[in-house]
Amino acid sequence: MYKLAVFDLDGTVLDTLDDLALAFNAARAHAGLKPQDKECFRRWVGNGSRRTIELSTEGETADREEMLSFFREYYLEHCLENTYEYEGITELLTELKASGVHTAVYTNKPDNAAQKLIKARFDGLFDITRGQREGLPIKPDPGILISIMSDFGVKASETVYIGDSEVDIMTGKNAGVRTISVSWGFKSIGFLLSHGAQTIVGDAVKLTDMILDRG
Repeated sequence: MYKLAVFDLDGTVLDTLDDLALAFNAARAHAGLKPQDKECFRRWVGNGSRRTIELSTEGETADREEMLSFFREYYLEHCLENTYEYEGITELLTELKASGVHTAVYTNKPDNAAQKLIKARFDGLFDITRGQREGLPIKPDPGILISIMSDFGVKASETVYIGDSEVDIMTGKNAGVRTISVSWGFKSIGFLLSHGAQTIVGDAVKLTDMILDRG
């Protein structure tokens, strides 16, 4: 059994894609740009909001810093409107807590939005939530993940990182921890395999069994 389970947020514990796409398109409208299809944002999110703004405006003239500022304010206000827990995640977290497993979130989402979402949807089920803060590195840099392990006094061999993207695979690898990829998120199984996924799980019950080492 692992002592610490660290989770990505977007596409892993919460389906946030609709609210993210609406917020990024609101920022595009603010900059006088036309909206983009939601599926574009499915490909781009995970690398941080600044990078998503950059990718969404390639070849266009825009004040990206102004767009980023607008996005962050808009998203913080509207982030709960079309966002939902994935099936079985609340039960998974409840069982982990009952089994004595520490739980945490490490996400590239702005920290204030991450804190708001986790409190609203999973209040009391995560011990720590760490989102993106100015001046600190983001995934796939392993620094924050390593600091979370340090907070709980656990080793890399006692930690598992769960995510839905190539960024999460790289983050776990960089931190030297086992990474489990989920197939219900923003990326396809083929995409995950092509980016080095070692373990892919398709439902929360099986994920619970893996974390608790129930063969």
